[in-house]
Amino acid sequence: MPPSALEIRHLYVLPAARDIGLGAALLRAGLDRARTLGLPEAVLSVVRENRDARRFYAATGGRETGGFTDPGPLWRSQNITVSRRFSTPSEAAGR
Repeated sequence: MPPSALEIRHLYVLPAARDIGLGAALLRAGLDRARTLGLPEAVLSVVRENRDARRFYAATGGRETGGFTDPGPLWRSQNITVSRRFSTPSEAAGR
């Protein structure tokens, strides 16, 4: 992750609360925070097999930019890095 990026560590919505816009609102709050801080990018990772989440991040402007293996300690997983760059300095500043 670039040192000037906001990292979104966890974004999880219970199945019973999906498809009502809650996940998009939470993601938007994180992206708004990155903009408020004047950061040029926000990044997160998602388990490769989580196709629903990958579609969600793509639909909200995320771009898959890499991958890595999480060695654990609880479980090993293949992950995709998703980035959202803010296109202009004014967008990064929230203007």
